[in-house]
Amino acid sequence: VATREELKVLFLYNFAKFVRWPASAFATKESPIRVGVLDDETRHTAIGLVAGLKAQGRHVEFETCLTTEDMQSCHILYLNIRNDLHVKSALAQVDGRPILTVGDGTAFNRWGGIIVFQEQEQRLRFAVRLDAAQRAGLHVSSQLLEIGSRYKETENP
Repeated sequence: VATREELKVLFLYNFAKFVRWPASAFATKESPIRVGVLDDETRHTAIGLVAGLKAQGRHVEFETCLTTEDMQSCHILYLNIRNDLHVKSALAQVDGRPILTVGDGTAFNRWGGIIVFQEQEQRLRFAVRLDAAQRAGLHVSSQLLEIGSRYKETENP
């Protein structure tokens, strides 16, 4: 049985398969899809689970973000932090960039995160905020929306 952290890493990898970025988000056609995380534990979990795997013909690389520049150079940014002010600050730093932001909790949703992990019936689920994805210039596949749910701005998470 996978741990919560392992499940989240697998979700992040699968998000890379079902989200389309503008061509300008990549330096070359061979550039990897970069998944930024804010802690080494998640990165080590990812290395053990998805090392060497590809999505959309690109390698998927998990990296620890230590600076704003690290966060801004990712394609997926997993905000696995609990401090609401840090969440708000991190989302503000990547606002307007083609970065799929993923996180947990009400603060993440309130400040415009794109995919939020949710616990439902003791299972890990996710909701996609399409308006936020569109503002970031990302296209979310209908296949991903069938697996998750759509978060509506009028909802209270």
